[in-house]
Formats: sequence, C-alpha cells, structure tokens
Amino acid sequence: MVAETGYFQKLYQKMAWASARTTILSGNLARADMPGEKAHDITGFQELLEREKRVNGKNVGASPFGGNMFKNFNEKTFAQNNTSLTGNSIIAEEQMQKLNDTSTMFMQSAHTYQRLLGVYRKVLSGN
Repeated sequence: MVAETGYFQKLYQKMAWASARTTILSGNLARADMPGEKAHDITGFQELLEREKRVNGKNVGASPFGGNMFKNFNEKTFAQNNTSLTGNSIIAEEQMQKLNDTSTMFMQSAHTYQRLLGVYRKVLSGN
C-alpha cells in the first residue's frame, strides 16, 4: 500500500535509477585503460521524470510538502573531445565523481524513503 503511493514510488524509482547508473559507470571505470573505448551513461533522472510528466500529464516530481524534490538534479555530459593516453574517451576521475554523486543521491533517497515510511507508520498507528 505505502510503496504504491506516488511519492514513495518516485523515491524507489530514483534508487533503481541510481543503481543502474552505478553499474554503467563502474563498467566505464573497468574499461578506462582499454584503447578506443567510449564512456556510457543513462538518461538523467530529471529528464525521465519530465518525459513521464509529458506522457501522463502529472506533476510527478512534486513533493507533497511543497516544491520539487528533484529540482537540484542535473545530468552532467561527457566531454567527447577529451581522450586519454590509451586513445579512449573514458576519464577515470570524471567517472569517479559521477559514481560519488550517484551514490550520494541513492543514499539521500534511501534515507528520505526510510524517514517518510517511519512518519507514515506513526500516523497509521495513531501515536
């Protein structure tokens, strides 16, 4: 019941997105020394929300507490002109920064999910 509400569902989707992005960025790091490799990434979470909003006509990023809970997220793009000594476009430092940002985003979403679930339980129990 709780997981089906819009706010919890979006937090869950954000955590799933962060998990998928972590897998892709980790693969980039694993291939950082391979000649001719290109960095990969997935569509930014904010862009996915906006696409869903256009399709469903809902304000999917709206917080029930006011404001937009995802307004600070912006996907960074790769510098395609940069190449390493091995001739690939994967810059390890950039990938590590993206992994750190994604991990932080996941942890914040998980913490928010847990806190809201606690509030939800408290309200339902009447305490």
